Amino acid sequence: METQSINPEIPLAPRGTSLDISDLEGSRAEIESWSIIDVNSKFGDGVSEVEGVIIPRGDPIPNNKTIKAKSLKISTKLLKDFTLDDGRKVEIRGSTLFGLIRMNNGEYGLPSSSTAKFNKFLKKMKVNTLSELKGKFVTITIDENNYAKIVTG
Repeated sequence: METQSINPEIPLAPRGTSLDISDLEGSRAEIESWSIIDVNSKFGDGVSEVEGVIIPRGDPIPNNKTIKAKSLKISTKLLKDFTLDDGRKVEIRGSTLFGLIRMNNGEYGLPSSSTAKFNKFLKKMKVNTLSELKGKFVTITIDENNYAKIVTG
């Protein structure tokens, strides 16, 4: 069945192009950078209100609501690049996200718990600080959504 626009004056957008990055599975890549990015979180931070209620840190927010949060994004050097039929360039880099903790003063910080995902990552990478990650090599895995993800060592 062909999909039709509900309004003949507004054309349908073409379907996205699926890029084959399966050959990157298991490859090694060098960590190049990190940045703080804005994300929508489905989990409470113990500070933000959702419908008048403060959701405890780590608890799911009910009714598919989200809150604005920040995450640490660690990225590798360029793994592969493509030029699409329309001339746009697409760069593929491995990356992973670590949630930052929103403190009572509203600022964000790295988790201090040794059981936090970020601190486990540092330990597996045999470093003590974020700055020591630059230049370290990681293994790439391709997830079910065709994203290049970083796995340790």
